[in-house]
Amino acid sequence: MHKVSIRRHIVDRVVARRGDVHWFTRLEPKKTALAIVDMQNTFCMPGAPGEVVAARGIVPVINRLTARLRALRIPVIWVLHANTQS
Repeated sequence: MHKVSIRRHIVDRVVARRGDVHWFTRLEPKKTALAIVDMQNTFCMPGAPGEVVAARGIVPVINRLTARLRALRIPVIWVLHANTQS
């Protein structure tokens, strides 16, 4: 996927203010859900109208994450859109 980094001084400032770099350090299954947005054929299939080549690289990670969350009975929600012509 994309190579993204956060400047060290920003990370240090967040840790100093909150005590941790992560917003959530643990998940409560009864208060948790995973929403997956735009991981559908329009963006992921080779040659599709909105193809994002790099999107295919995250599919195995999403599949592992959704399998684990479903095993914990955490809802997995797929947000899809439809393209239509008038």
